[in-house]
Amino acid sequence: MSETYAYTFNAVQRRNFKSLRTALESSNIQNIDEYAKIIFKKEKVDSSSFPLLNAVALTRWKIPGEQALEIENFVKKNGPFTVAKRSNLPTKEEVFNLNSHNKLRSLLRLRLKGGEYKYIKIILKRVHNGSTFLLLCAKILEIWGIPGGPALKLENFVKEILGVVPTNVVENWREILASKKFDNKDINIIINQKVDGSSFLGLTAVTLERWGILGGPALKIEKLVNEIQFAKKSALLTVKKVLEWNLQHLQQLREFLKSNYIDDEVIKIITDKIKGNNGSEFLWMNSIALDKWGIDEITASKIETLIEEIQGPNFGEVSIVIDHSNLSKQGQKNDIIKESYHKKNWLNYKRLQSDILNERKLGGFSEIFYPTYNNIDKLWAKYNQDFNLRPIEQTTKHYKEKKLDTSLAIRGTEIFDRKPGILAIVAGDSDFIPLVEAALKRGWKVEIWFWSSALGLSEEYVELSKNFEKNYSIHKLDDIFKPVSRINQR
Repeated sequence: MSETYAYTFNAVQRRNFKSLRTALESSNIQNIDEYAKIIFKKEKVDSSSFPLLNAVALTRWKIPGEQALEIENFVKKNGPFTVAKRSNLPTKEEVFNLNSHNKLRSLLRLRLKGGEYKYIKIILKRVHNGSTFLLLCAKILEIWGIPGGPALKLENFVKEILGVVPTNVVENWREILASKKFDNKDINIIINQKVDGSSFLGLTAVTLERWGILGGPALKIEKLVNEIQFAKKSALLTVKKVLEWNLQHLQQLREFLKSNYIDDEVIKIITDKIKGNNGSEFLWMNSIALDKWGIDEITASKIETLIEEIQGPNFGEVSIVIDHSNLSKQGQKNDIIKESYHKKNWLNYKRLQSDILNERKLGGFSEIFYPTYNNIDKLWAKYNQDFNLRPIEQTTKHYKEKKLDTSLAIRGTEIFDRKPGILAIVAGDSDFIPLVEAALKRGWKVEIWFWSSALGLSEEYVELSKNFEKNYSIHKLDDIFKPVSRINQR
């Protein structure tokens, strides 16, 4: 048995879980009544799983990204929750060697309680040994029909056993302060305030001065706390670190997967499939692709979850890219936009943007690509001043050319620098495929909006849906064309 730190039922009870739930339900988060029902009734989140709520899980439960982030922040602001030491936790080696249902049942009962015992039967239908148990994650448990709350607890339980629980605890803070030559009197003041390993990381100079510690030492302690927090954050595997992987660093990928008890045979399949020998190809993997490679459902979900944790949650902000020429020309070609009407009017991109957003939040960019031969006049440009207008210089009236490729390559580079969100592309030809692929591989969700009769122009858009089913969708622009309409010339 090993000692570890875990969120426990009693720890949250001491913070009055009932009042926390009431505070969340009465918060000013948009549609919180609806989302509270999902969290507490459908997903059965209780006092022991409440501290584990995070935006990744909440978006998986169909709560929009922006509200999911607000709920996650609510949980964080009401923490840190007291962390209790548990000495009856088995080691990962002990769990790995379990080979009977009775032993697995006893293990599950260390974390599940009373009414949750019924989920043990569901798990034991699919999990027959300890090595498979160590692959469990909330996502696969939810697929099996286990509500989100108990699923989060079991995912956290596996992480505790593996020793990767991000508890944000600095248990040896007294020794750290003493080694930095802080006065024993100041250390005793902090001790008398009942500071523990988790609340230590919330100390600020203002708080310390209020307790009677002089400004100089208080600032030094605050600086030390910030350094510890930075070190903890830097130790996490980030998108930036993964993108730096190359042929020489593939050993890091092997070690990362092995540390999460992924089988050697599976690791070989994955490393062999990474043709470019770099981390970006690892980041776009999902359970659909892994299943095609012959990797079992549990392992595939575990790997997909690990990738999602690296990428972070999709916050639901929508960025929009519009291909003006392609949109207008295909509309005329398919008799959706009348030629005479086209000459006297302009597409109402403000309404188009509004309908695509559908009350979602606009993200980092909203732009229109257009060819210079169109002679966009000042009135059109002024009306669309809220957009980033990107002219494409051309010598012919053929829209498909190198200038567009260059501009899209630049935009693709910028996407890699942003937090993944939703990218809505209004285009129908294959020029935008590289941008779509770049976004999908980086963890973005992509929406393609175009005339239904013109989607056949590029089968590549349809092909992408086979590999990125969860993060990729195609929408008919015809459904919103009437309200989009055109603006009259004045």
